[in-house]
Amino acid sequence: MRIAARFNGTCRLCQTKVRKGEEVDFESGTGITSCPVCREFPESGVEVELCAQITQIKHQSERSNWGVVKARVTEVIRSDCTDEQAHLTAPGRLYSVAGPVGIPVEGEESIVRGRLILDPKWGMQIKLSAPLESRGITSLPALRAYLDMAPNIGPARTEEIIRLGKHDLSRVYALLGPDWEQLVKVKGITRGGAEEIHIWYERTLANRGAIQFLSAMELPQNIQRAALAEWRANTEAVIRRDPFALMRLSGCGFKTADAVATHVGIGHSDPRRVAAAVLHILQRAAEDGHTYLARDIISGQTRAPRFSATESAVNDVGLSGGELSGALVHALELAPVKIVEHDGDVALESLRSAEARIADALMAIDSNDVPNLQLPENISTLFGGLTPAPEQANACRVIAERGVVVLTGGPGTGKTQTTRAVIQLLHDNGLTVFSVAPTGRAALRLAELTGHPAATIHRQIAIKPGVAPDEFTLGCDAIVCDESSMIDVELAAQLLAVIDTERPVRLVFVGDVDQLPPVGAGAFFKDLIDSERVPVVRLTQIFRQAGDSPIPHIARAFNEGAMPSLERSDGFAFINTAREDAEEAAQLAQDTVVMAATKWLIEKERGGAKSIADIAVVAPQR
Repeated sequence: MRIAARFNGTCRLCQTKVRKGEEVDFESGTGITSCPVCREFPESGVEVELCAQITQIKHQSERSNWGVVKARVTEVIRSDCTDEQAHLTAPGRLYSVAGPVGIPVEGEESIVRGRLILDPKWGMQIKLSAPLESRGITSLPALRAYLDMAPNIGPARTEEIIRLGKHDLSRVYALLGPDWEQLVKVKGITRGGAEEIHIWYERTLANRGAIQFLSAMELPQNIQRAALAEWRANTEAVIRRDPFALMRLSGCGFKTADAVATHVGIGHSDPRRVAAAVLHILQRAAEDGHTYLARDIISGQTRAPRFSATESAVNDVGLSGGELSGALVHALELAPVKIVEHDGDVALESLRSAEARIADALMAIDSNDVPNLQLPENISTLFGGLTPAPEQANACRVIAERGVVVLTGGPGTGKTQTTRAVIQLLHDNGLTVFSVAPTGRAALRLAELTGHPAATIHRQIAIKPGVAPDEFTLGCDAIVCDESSMIDVELAAQLLAVIDTERPVRLVFVGDVDQLPPVGAGAFFKDLIDSERVPVVRLTQIFRQAGDSPIPHIARAFNEGAMPSLERSDGFAFINTAREDAEEAAQLAQDTVVMAATKWLIEKERGGAKSIADIAVVAPQR
């Protein structure tokens, strides 16, 4: 409602002082919602360049330099405001400033360049057109405002600190920094309080140079913070010495570090870059599931299956095979993350170490003298009264005698039933048993099918409160791990690290080596079987689906390299999508499978699906 103001007031949107009699928009309960200045303010805003002091950090993005801060105007450098609007940029005005704020510091002064706009909901604010440019703290008034924000100081102690520093900015900074213990001379500041002020100063102004350097490199916000946490005031020196040290930080890969390297003048064939390139190739190889690479694969001289990410990494670095092959000596010395060579193969030290720890732990556990378990006279009692296959009964006998055992078999061969019997055998002998699986779904399924509690490996090995990490061990007599084919080497090493190898412990790894490879690097389960160092019980007799489903038989034929029967039956159909063009064949296979599955769901009304609208088709990529 537009009325003549009945009294002096302030406009809610632009904070302009309104005099009695001026025409304003008024809402009951809200007050003056617009004034003549608001109504005449350009919709596109006006360009301003101000010096302002950061008073509050409202929001900062983790991945970019975008954020929102509160800033109080201290000086007008340039403004396109009219004379009637000039008060909008007057010193003392407080605004929300949104845009590329970088890593702002409360209390410091910054140059703010952008557009002053009038948002109908949030009122006057500044949208940055350029990143904030820090001016630091260049005056005693600015320093007073900065110290007022420090913990447990306040105006009176601020003045005493400034007097203690003899009204000299550099001396006051020294009191906040290396000479912080002198702050106890200020009345009311204890040693603990002085240390708290010092820590606050280091978190804000002491790293200002490093913050400006990182912002200039246009690094993502999360990497900037990680670098500051790691190297603090030395950040710029560390990165200029070797930009690829950034690859030690979580979330920073070769391409990001390489862009910084180019910015600071590191050459294309610089040994530091070449060493980082080898590291990059090994890291991408780990994404392909490999724990090491041969020299000729690193140099790109050999193409091998299942090396898509590795080959992509070789292309990323843009170096010749000769440069990469000759770089290994440098890589072993200069790589930001340790690389090792063994028998001509090159690996990340972390993965090589994990494999070595796994081997040592398994051999130690298996070499311990475990007491033989007491088997029931009728072994079928472990299988709920059903007569087990010879292989299933043998699994129980082997586990009764050995410390480490592998139980493997294809679909429908009775792994779950045998696992249930093994767990029952262990419990019947009075052992404390932990049942684990790599994923939550697998752990839930294990618990439901065996009738005993189960947990994920991560949850089971989590260090308990009040226990030192190097003292934590699993207090159990046996561990049964299902879906072991999904365990990568790092997870296996973590699991084995918390097992007390000095005491008798039984380990049973259950899984199908032909299914569900690990997401991470390594093939722990397959390598354990191939090592032939621990007993392996293979289940081959098919029980599932009343013995009439062809799927387990077809799966076995494929695994054995034989041609299965492709005759159509209930639950199985072979659809020939062979075409000369491989991409066309792949697309046809995809479309045919989706259409066939959709039709089957609707015809059988599976899951309540009665029409195409009841079915969602999902894919991991667009």
